[in-house]
Amino acid sequence: MDFELTTEQKDIQKAALEFARGEFDPDDALLYDRNQQFPSKIWKMACELGFIGLHFPEKYEGQELGLLENALAVEAFCRQDSGIGMALALSYFGSEMVLRHGNEDQKKLILPYAAQGKGILTVAFLEEDFSLAPLATTAKAGENSYVIDGKKSFVTLGSMAGYMIVACQTDPDDPHARSFFLVEREIDGMEISSMGEKLGMRMVPMDVVSLTGVTVPKENRLSQEEKGSSRLKDFLD
Repeated sequence: MDFELTTEQKDIQKAALEFARGEFDPDDALLYDRNQQFPSKIWKMACELGFIGLHFPEKYEGQELGLLENALAVEAFCRQDSGIGMALALSYFGSEMVLRHGNEDQKKLILPYAAQGKGILTVAFLEEDFSLAPLATTAKAGENSYVIDGKKSFVTLGSMAGYMIVACQTDPDDPHARSFFLVEREIDGMEISSMGEKLGMRMVPMDVVSLTGVTVPKENRLSQEEKGSSRLKDFLD
């Protein structure tokens, strides 16, 4: 088996490293870290150069490359500065779930949004006691919508994300009955608060997200209820 990188992969690796060496200023990185500030300017530049969403299909504004190529770019960023590198890599956290399990309308909405730097995507699945079966956050079905109630902890970039994918229990009597919902940041019933100071990955804020009577249309559901547990396992793997 040949483990040698292809010419294209080496070019991607080189381009990512050159970008990082040119734009990841050590003094700026120190300030970002001290202030627990996301490197928005660098993220925008990375999006413009096509480094965000390398593995997205071209029709969703990606480069239609593989996960290895994406990993090579992230590795090159982190070689120069791990804080900035991880911040850029987590700016599209949850995109894999949309790629694998989203419908066409959801992909057209979310993937270009992340790749073009229009906004940040994240996933809200952890809860205060770290229990995943069943989830305390519930989604109750109505005629054309779901009403979400609950609280999520350790939400990556929660205060900055324009969209978040929220894991919910849809039947309290069945621990496997859960679904994921696309929820916009600016929606009635959502409150976000910082989890405060932390060690490591300080450019990536962690937040608590409280949802009280948050109403989302049924078309915002990412997965069928009976497949929710397998979708969560697939995402965590």
